[in-house]
Amino acid sequence: MLHKELKEKQRKLRDNFPEGLALRVHRALSWLDKSEQCNQDLDCQFIFYGFLLMPHMHKIQSA
Repeated sequence: MLHKELKEKQRKLRDNFPEGLALRVHRALSWLDKSEQCNQDLDCQFIFYGFLLMPHMHKIQSA
């Protein structure tokens, strides 16, 4: 359900996003959607949430 709500918000705001940000948000929402489709498969959810967070790991590691 979170993906659906965020996708609706993204559609309203995306025209004002810089090109790079628009692509990153689109990709993140795609991985979130995949993880939500996994239902009760925790391994599947873990993998897709990992893909969702991967672009931000350098920020966490350097903090």
